Amino acid sequence: MRLGVGDPAPQLRALAEGEREVSLASWWVDSPLVAIFLRHFG
Repeated sequence: MRLGVGDPAPQLRALAEGEREVSLASWWVDSPLVAIFLRHFG
């Protein structure tokens, strides 16, 4: 999937504290969100 400038963000879900599933869109309803995804190579 390719996203361009101005494209709507995809509807993603993630695990929050307590392992409850939340929609990432719910985090940027009131203000912008910067999401950083790190991958651990260990």
